[in-house]
Amino acid sequence: MPYNYLVDSKIRDNYKIDFANSIIIIDEAHNIERVAEDVASFDLSINSFYSIFAEISNLIKHIEAKPKDMGSSCLLNNVLEIQCLTKNFVHYMYNIDINRIAGRMNLKEVNEEDAVFEGSKIFEFFFEGTRFKNYKDYNGPKDFEGLKPSNFGHWIYIFDRCIAEMTERT
Repeated sequence: MPYNYLVDSKIRDNYKIDFANSIIIIDEAHNIERVAEDVASFDLSINSFYSIFAEISNLIKHIEAKPKDMGSSCLLNNVLEIQCLTKNFVHYMYNIDINRIAGRMNLKEVNEEDAVFEGSKIFEFFFEGTRFKNYKDYNGPKDFEGLKPSNFGHWIYIFDRCIAEMTERT
């Protein structure tokens, strides 16, 4: 079994792999560190966000084409909030100076225009980036709070609803 099946909980869940009451023997264990790093790492790119925008736009069209009821208008508002979060974050990424962010790791393997941070830093990026409104075409609510620790449960609920709606339409 490949290491990523052991390390990545999403893969284990997808393939219903349960190691309860198991003894795991790892051959070539010196390679597992790289696999664990890969599982815990991710890249943020503007192109990924353009794909997200396209999915959000398609979902908005899908919801608007459905018969109007209280549930669909609430869902539409949720999707529009996610669109606002995403747009704020993209503008934040364009405006951020990665050289001024505390905690940047200096690694010789990383290009100067790229950056590597501790994993927990991603939450700071998302919390700050989704509240970023300092751009000329911002059209979200004035009191829009974005992601923050105190409303994280609310956003998880909204994302779950949107994913369920996207799954239903496919």
